Amino acid sequence: MANAGDPYAEPMVGVVGELTADVAAAGGATAPASPACASVAFVFGCCLVMSAAAGLGALPLALSRGRALGARLEGVAHALACGVMLAASFGLIHDGQHEAGDSPQAALLVALGVCLGALFVRQCARWLEGQDAAEQLVSSSSSAEASAIRKTMLFLGVMTLHAFGEGSGVGVSFAGADGWRQGAAVAVAIGVHNVPEGAALSLVLAARGVGARDALAWATLSALPQTLVAVPAFLFARQILPALPLCMGFAAGTMIYLVVSDMVPEAVEKAGAETVGLSAVASICAFEAFRVLVDAYYGSGEPGGEVTMHAAGAASVLVDRAGSLAVACAAALVLWSLARMSGAAKRLHNKRLSAKLSV
Repeated sequence: MANAGDPYAEPMVGVVGELTADVAAAGGATAPASPACASVAFVFGCCLVMSAAAGLGALPLALSRGRALGARLEGVAHALACGVMLAASFGLIHDGQHEAGDSPQAALLVALGVCLGALFVRQCARWLEGQDAAEQLVSSSSSAEASAIRKTMLFLGVMTLHAFGEGSGVGVSFAGADGWRQGAAVAVAIGVHNVPEGAALSLVLAARGVGARDALAWATLSALPQTLVAVPAFLFARQILPALPLCMGFAAGTMIYLVVSDMVPEAVEKAGAETVGLSAVASICAFEAFRVLVDAYYGSGEPGGEVTMHAAGAASVLVDRAGSLAVACAAALVLWSLARMSGAAKRLHNKRLSAKLSV
Protein backbone atom coordinates (compact mmCIF):
# COMPACT_ATOMS: atom_id res chain seq x y z
CA MET A 1 0.00 0.00 0.00
CA ALA A 2 1.46 3.33 -1.01
CA ASN A 3 2.01 6.02 1.57
CA ALA A 4 -0.61 8.77 1.37
CA GLY A 5 2.12 11.36 1.85
CA ASP A 6 4.26 10.08 -1.02
CA PRO A 7 5.36 13.17 -2.99
CA TYR A 8 5.67 11.17 -6.22
CA ALA A 9 2.01 10.66 -6.95
CA GLU A 10 -0.57 12.47 -9.00
CA PRO A 11 -4.37 12.67 -8.74
CA MET A 12 -6.23 9.93 -10.50
CA VAL A 13 -7.83 11.84 -13.36
CA GLY A 14 -9.47 10.44 -16.47
CA VAL A 15 -7.74 8.10 -18.89
CA VAL A 16 -4.40 8.82 -17.27
CA GLY A 17 -5.68 7.83 -13.86
CA GLU A 18 -6.91 4.51 -15.21
CA LEU A 19 -3.55 3.83 -16.85
CA THR A 20 -1.71 4.63 -13.62
CA ALA A 21 -4.02 2.38 -11.63
CA ASP A 22 -3.46 -0.50 -14.07
CA VAL A 23 0.32 -0.15 -13.86
CA ALA A 24 0.20 -0.04 -10.05
CA ALA A 25 -2.08 -3.08 -9.88
CA ALA A 26 0.25 -5.05 -12.15
CA GLY A 27 3.09 -4.36 -9.71
CA GLY A 28 1.06 -5.54 -6.73
CA ALA A 29 0.59 -2.07 -5.26
CA THR A 30 -2.11 0.53 -5.11
CA ALA A 31 -1.38 3.76 -6.98
CA PRO A 32 -1.03 6.63 -4.50
CA ALA A 33 -3.75 9.22 -4.91
CA SER A 34 -2.09 12.30 -3.45
CA PRO A 35 0.27 14.73 -3.97
CA ALA A 36 2.02 16.00 -6.86
CA CYS A 37 4.45 14.26 -9.16
CA ALA A 38 3.17 12.95 -12.47
CA SER A 39 3.38 9.54 -14.09
CA VAL A 40 4.67 8.91 -17.61
CA ALA A 41 1.12 8.25 -18.80
CA PHE A 42 -0.08 11.55 -17.35
CA VAL A 43 2.78 13.46 -19.02
CA PHE A 44 2.11 11.75 -22.34
CA GLY A 45 -1.62 12.53 -22.22
CA CYS A 46 -1.11 16.20 -21.37
CA CYS A 47 1.57 16.65 -24.01
CA LEU A 48 -0.52 14.92 -26.66
CA VAL A 49 -3.33 17.43 -26.08
CA MET A 50 -0.76 20.25 -26.08
CA SER A 51 0.69 19.16 -29.44
CA ALA A 52 -2.70 18.67 -31.04
CA ALA A 53 -3.56 22.29 -30.19
CA ALA A 54 -1.52 23.27 -33.26
CA GLY A 55 -4.24 21.64 -35.31
CA LEU A 56 -6.82 23.95 -33.75
CA GLY A 57 -4.94 26.90 -35.24
CA ALA A 58 -5.11 25.36 -38.70
CA LEU A 59 -8.75 24.28 -38.35
CA PRO A 60 -10.31 27.65 -39.39
CA LEU A 61 -8.31 27.54 -42.63
CA ALA A 62 -9.58 24.03 -43.37
CA LEU A 63 -13.18 24.98 -42.57
CA SER A 64 -12.97 28.18 -44.63
CA ARG A 65 -11.50 26.23 -47.56
CA GLY A 66 -8.28 28.20 -47.70
CA ARG A 67 -9.43 31.74 -46.89
CA ALA A 68 -6.76 33.48 -44.83
CA LEU A 69 -7.37 34.86 -41.35
CA GLY A 70 -6.83 38.53 -40.56
CA ALA A 71 -3.32 39.63 -39.59
CA ARG A 72 -4.64 41.56 -36.58
CA LEU A 73 -6.40 38.48 -35.19
CA GLU A 74 -3.23 36.46 -35.64
CA GLY A 75 -1.25 39.13 -33.76
CA VAL A 76 -3.73 39.06 -30.87
CA ALA A 77 -3.40 35.27 -30.70
CA HIS A 78 0.37 35.60 -30.48
CA ALA A 79 0.01 38.22 -27.72
CA LEU A 80 -2.27 35.94 -25.69
CA ALA A 81 0.28 33.15 -26.01
CA CYS A 82 3.06 35.54 -24.91
CA GLY A 83 1.31 36.36 -21.64
CA VAL A 84 0.58 32.74 -20.79
CA MET A 85 4.14 31.62 -21.57
CA LEU A 86 5.71 34.42 -19.50
CA ALA A 87 3.49 33.61 -16.51
CA ALA A 88 4.39 29.92 -16.76
CA SER A 89 8.10 30.75 -17.11
CA PHE A 90 8.30 32.81 -13.92
CA GLY A 91 6.33 30.12 -12.11
CA LEU A 92 9.03 27.65 -13.15
CA ILE A 93 11.77 29.98 -11.89
CA HIS A 94 10.07 30.29 -8.49
CA ASP A 95 9.56 26.54 -8.16
CA GLY A 96 13.12 25.86 -9.28
CA GLN A 97 14.46 28.01 -6.44
CA HIS A 98 12.15 26.25 -3.98
CA GLU A 99 13.46 22.85 -5.13
CA ALA A 100 16.94 23.70 -3.79
CA GLY A 101 15.80 25.34 -0.54
CA ASP A 102 15.55 28.99 -1.63
CA SER A 103 19.29 29.47 -1.06
CA PRO A 104 21.61 31.83 -2.98
CA GLN A 105 23.14 28.77 -4.61
CA ALA A 106 19.67 27.73 -5.79
CA ALA A 107 19.09 31.15 -7.32
CA LEU A 108 22.41 30.94 -9.16
CA LEU A 109 21.61 27.44 -10.41
CA VAL A 110 18.21 28.53 -11.74
CA ALA A 111 19.74 31.64 -13.33
CA LEU A 112 22.34 29.46 -15.05
CA GLY A 113 19.54 27.25 -16.36
CA VAL A 114 17.68 30.27 -17.74
CA CYS A 115 20.81 31.41 -19.58
CA LEU A 116 21.46 27.93 -20.96
CA GLY A 117 17.85 27.61 -22.13
CA ALA A 118 17.97 30.93 -23.95
CA LEU A 119 21.35 30.03 -25.48
CA PHE A 120 19.97 26.67 -26.61
CA VAL A 121 17.07 28.27 -28.50
CA ARG A 122 19.38 30.91 -29.98
CA GLN A 123 21.85 28.32 -31.23
CA CYS A 124 19.04 26.20 -32.68
CA ALA A 125 17.77 29.25 -34.55
CA ARG A 126 21.26 29.94 -35.89
CA TRP A 127 21.75 26.34 -36.91
CA LEU A 128 18.46 26.40 -38.79
CA GLU A 129 19.34 29.86 -40.17
CA GLY A 130 16.22 31.30 -38.54
CA GLN A 131 12.63 31.21 -39.71
CA ASP A 132 13.08 34.23 -42.00
CA ALA A 133 15.91 32.54 -43.89
CA ALA A 134 13.85 29.36 -44.15
CA GLU A 135 10.93 31.30 -45.62
CA GLN A 136 13.25 32.88 -48.19
CA LEU A 137 14.47 29.42 -49.20
CA VAL A 138 10.90 28.22 -49.54
CA SER A 139 9.83 31.20 -51.63
CA SER A 140 12.89 31.29 -53.89
CA SER A 141 12.09 31.02 -57.58
CA SER A 142 11.80 27.53 -59.05
CA SER A 143 9.25 26.15 -61.46
CA ALA A 144 10.04 22.47 -61.00
CA GLU A 145 7.47 20.61 -58.90
CA ALA A 146 10.11 18.48 -57.21
CA SER A 147 11.99 21.58 -56.14
CA ALA A 148 8.82 23.15 -54.74
CA ILE A 149 8.05 20.03 -52.74
CA ARG A 150 11.62 19.87 -51.44
CA LYS A 151 11.53 23.50 -50.29
CA THR A 152 8.15 23.06 -48.63
CA MET A 153 9.49 20.06 -46.75
CA LEU A 154 12.47 22.16 -45.67
CA PHE A 155 10.14 24.73 -44.15
CA LEU A 156 8.18 21.99 -42.39
CA GLY A 157 11.44 20.57 -41.06
CA VAL A 158 12.40 23.95 -39.61
CA MET A 159 9.07 24.26 -37.82
CA THR A 160 9.22 20.67 -36.56
CA LEU A 161 12.76 20.96 -35.18
CA HIS A 162 11.65 24.17 -33.50
CA ALA A 163 9.27 22.06 -31.38
CA PHE A 164 12.03 19.96 -29.79
CA GLY A 165 13.20 22.70 -27.42
CA GLU A 166 9.63 23.43 -26.33
CA GLY A 167 8.95 19.76 -25.66
CA SER A 168 12.04 19.39 -23.50
CA GLY A 169 10.96 22.36 -21.38
CA VAL A 170 7.49 20.90 -20.83
CA GLY A 171 8.87 17.49 -19.86
CA VAL A 172 11.21 18.98 -17.27
CA SER A 173 8.42 21.06 -15.72
CA PHE A 174 6.50 17.87 -14.79
CA ALA A 175 9.39 16.54 -12.69
CA GLY A 176 9.38 19.04 -9.81
CA ALA A 177 7.89 18.70 -6.36
CA ASP A 178 4.79 20.52 -7.62
CA GLY A 179 4.96 18.17 -10.60
CA TRP A 180 1.65 17.60 -12.31
CA ARG A 181 0.22 21.03 -11.41
CA GLN A 182 3.26 22.96 -12.65
CA GLY A 183 3.63 20.67 -15.66
CA ALA A 184 -0.01 21.02 -16.63
CA ALA A 185 0.29 24.80 -16.37
CA VAL A 186 3.32 24.84 -18.68
CA ALA A 187 1.57 22.45 -21.08
CA VAL A 188 -1.37 24.85 -21.22
CA ALA A 189 1.03 27.71 -21.96
CA ILE A 190 2.73 25.88 -24.83
CA GLY A 191 -0.63 24.63 -26.09
CA VAL A 192 -1.92 28.20 -26.32
CA HIS A 193 1.29 29.11 -28.15
CA ASN A 194 0.77 26.19 -30.57
CA VAL A 195 -2.59 27.56 -31.76
CA PRO A 196 -1.30 30.68 -33.58
CA GLU A 197 1.84 28.80 -34.63
CA GLY A 198 -0.29 26.13 -36.28
CA ALA A 199 -2.37 28.83 -37.95
CA ALA A 200 0.75 30.54 -39.31
CA LEU A 201 2.17 27.27 -40.62
CA SER A 202 -1.07 26.34 -42.36
CA LEU A 203 -1.25 29.76 -44.03
CA VAL A 204 2.32 29.42 -45.32
CA LEU A 205 1.58 25.96 -46.70
CA ALA A 206 -1.66 27.13 -48.30
CA ALA A 207 0.26 29.93 -50.02
CA ARG A 208 2.62 27.26 -51.43
CA GLY A 209 -0.29 25.38 -53.00
CA VAL A 210 -0.87 22.79 -50.26
CA GLY A 211 -4.52 21.84 -49.77
CA ALA A 212 -6.35 23.10 -46.68
CA ARG A 213 -6.82 19.61 -45.20
CA ASP A 214 -3.22 18.65 -45.88
CA ALA A 215 -2.12 21.91 -44.23
CA LEU A 216 -4.21 20.97 -41.18
CA ALA A 217 -2.51 17.58 -41.03
CA TRP A 218 0.97 19.07 -41.37
CA ALA A 219 0.29 21.70 -38.71
CA THR A 220 -0.82 18.99 -36.29
CA LEU A 221 2.16 16.74 -36.96
CA SER A 222 4.69 19.59 -36.84
CA ALA A 223 4.07 19.94 -33.08
CA LEU A 224 4.11 16.18 -32.38
CA PRO A 225 7.87 16.20 -31.54
CA GLN A 226 6.92 18.16 -28.41
CA THR A 227 5.27 15.01 -27.06
CA LEU A 228 8.02 12.69 -28.29
CA VAL A 229 10.69 14.80 -26.53
CA ALA A 230 8.69 15.69 -23.40
CA VAL A 231 8.48 12.14 -22.03
CA PRO A 232 12.26 11.40 -22.23
CA ALA A 233 12.97 14.87 -20.80
CA PHE A 234 10.63 14.10 -17.89
CA LEU A 235 12.35 10.77 -17.21
CA PHE A 236 15.79 12.38 -17.49
CA ALA A 237 14.91 15.11 -15.00
CA ARG A 238 13.48 12.59 -12.50
CA GLN A 239 16.76 10.66 -12.56
CA ILE A 240 18.88 13.72 -11.68
CA LEU A 241 16.79 15.45 -9.02
CA PRO A 242 19.77 17.47 -7.65
CA ALA A 243 20.02 19.21 -11.02
CA LEU A 244 16.27 19.83 -11.25
CA PRO A 245 16.53 23.59 -10.48
CA LEU A 246 18.93 23.89 -13.41
CA CYS A 247 16.50 21.97 -15.64
CA MET A 248 13.52 24.09 -14.58
CA GLY A 249 15.51 27.25 -15.23
CA PHE A 250 16.39 25.82 -18.64
CA ALA A 251 12.69 25.28 -19.40
CA ALA A 252 11.88 28.85 -18.37
CA GLY A 253 14.75 30.25 -20.42
CA THR A 254 13.59 28.56 -23.60
CA MET A 255 10.12 30.10 -23.30
CA ILE A 256 11.28 33.57 -22.24
CA TYR A 257 13.75 33.84 -25.12
CA LEU A 258 11.16 32.62 -27.62
CA VAL A 259 8.60 35.16 -26.39
CA VAL A 260 10.94 38.16 -26.32
CA SER A 261 12.92 37.48 -29.49
CA ASP A 262 10.25 36.09 -31.79
CA MET A 263 6.65 36.28 -30.65
CA VAL A 264 6.40 39.82 -29.25
CA PRO A 265 7.93 41.57 -32.31
CA GLU A 266 5.67 39.60 -34.65
CA ALA A 267 2.59 40.34 -32.55
CA VAL A 268 3.39 44.08 -32.40
CA GLU A 269 3.91 44.19 -36.16
CA LYS A 270 0.52 42.62 -36.84
CA ALA A 271 -1.70 44.02 -34.06
CA GLY A 272 0.04 47.11 -32.65
CA ALA A 273 1.81 47.66 -29.33
CA GLU A 274 -1.28 48.75 -27.35
CA THR A 275 -3.36 45.76 -28.41
CA VAL A 276 -0.49 43.39 -27.71
CA GLY A 277 0.06 44.85 -24.23
CA LEU A 278 -3.60 44.60 -23.25
CA SER A 279 -3.93 41.07 -24.66
CA ALA A 280 -0.79 39.86 -22.89
CA VAL A 281 -1.90 41.29 -19.52
CA ALA A 282 -5.35 39.74 -19.96
CA SER A 283 -3.86 36.33 -20.73
CA ILE A 284 -1.56 36.54 -17.68
CA CYS A 285 -4.57 37.28 -15.47
CA ALA A 286 -6.55 34.43 -17.02
CA PHE A 287 -3.63 32.04 -16.56
CA GLU A 288 -3.20 32.95 -12.89
CA ALA A 289 -6.94 32.50 -12.38
CA PHE A 290 -6.59 29.05 -13.93
CA ARG A 291 -3.83 28.16 -11.46
CA VAL A 292 -5.90 29.41 -8.53
CA LEU A 293 -8.81 27.24 -9.65
CA VAL A 294 -6.53 24.21 -9.94
CA ASP A 295 -5.23 24.78 -6.41
CA ALA A 296 -8.77 25.29 -5.12
CA TYR A 297 -9.88 22.01 -6.68
CA TYR A 298 -6.90 19.82 -5.78
CA GLY A 299 -5.61 21.67 -2.76
CA SER A 300 -3.10 24.46 -2.30
CA GLY A 301 0.09 25.06 -0.41
CA GLU A 302 3.80 24.98 -1.02
CA PRO A 303 5.17 22.89 -3.90
CA GLY A 304 5.40 19.30 -2.79
CA GLY A 305 2.76 19.73 -0.11
CA GLU A 306 -0.14 17.37 0.30
CA VAL A 307 -2.95 17.63 -2.24
CA THR A 308 -6.43 17.53 -0.77
CA MET A 309 -9.46 17.06 -2.98
CA HIS A 310 -11.94 19.81 -2.11
CA ALA A 311 -14.41 18.92 -4.81
CA ALA A 312 -16.25 15.67 -5.33
CA GLY A 313 -19.30 14.16 -6.93
CA ALA A 314 -20.51 15.76 -10.15
CA ALA A 315 -17.58 18.20 -10.43
CA SER A 316 -15.02 15.41 -10.12
CA VAL A 317 -16.81 13.32 -12.73
CA LEU A 318 -16.95 16.36 -15.05
CA VAL A 319 -13.19 16.93 -14.80
CA ASP A 320 -12.57 13.22 -15.29
CA ARG A 321 -14.67 13.08 -18.45
CA ALA A 322 -13.30 16.35 -19.83
CA GLY A 323 -9.73 15.08 -19.49
CA SER A 324 -10.59 11.77 -21.12
CA LEU A 325 -12.40 13.54 -23.97
CA ALA A 326 -9.49 15.91 -24.59
CA VAL A 327 -6.99 13.04 -24.81
CA ALA A 328 -9.31 11.06 -27.09
CA CYS A 329 -9.87 14.03 -29.43
CA ALA A 330 -6.14 14.78 -29.57
CA ALA A 331 -5.34 11.15 -30.37
CA ALA A 332 -8.02 11.09 -33.08
CA LEU A 333 -6.66 14.28 -34.68
CA VAL A 334 -3.09 12.94 -34.68
CA LEU A 335 -4.17 9.59 -36.16
CA TRP A 336 -6.23 11.36 -38.83
CA SER A 337 -3.24 13.55 -39.69
CA LEU A 338 -0.97 10.52 -40.01
CA ALA A 339 -3.51 8.79 -42.26
CA ARG A 340 -3.91 11.95 -44.33
CA MET A 341 -0.16 12.29 -44.85
CA SER A 342 0.13 8.60 -45.69
CA GLY A 343 -2.52 9.05 -48.37
CA ALA A 344 -0.79 12.17 -49.69
CA ALA A 345 2.51 10.28 -49.96
CA LYS A 346 0.82 7.50 -51.94
CA ARG A 347 -0.83 10.02 -54.27
CA LEU A 348 2.51 11.74 -54.86
CA HIS A 349 4.18 8.38 -55.57
CA ASN A 350 1.46 7.41 -58.06
CA LYS A 351 1.72 10.81 -59.75
CA ARG A 352 5.47 10.47 -60.18
CA LEU A 353 5.08 6.91 -61.44
CA SER A 354 2.51 8.04 -64.01
CA ALA A 355 4.82 10.82 -65.15
CA LYS A 356 7.68 8.35 -65.67
CA LEU A 357 5.46 5.95 -67.61
CA SER A 358 4.19 8.74 -69.85
CA VAL A 359 7.77 9.67 -70.73
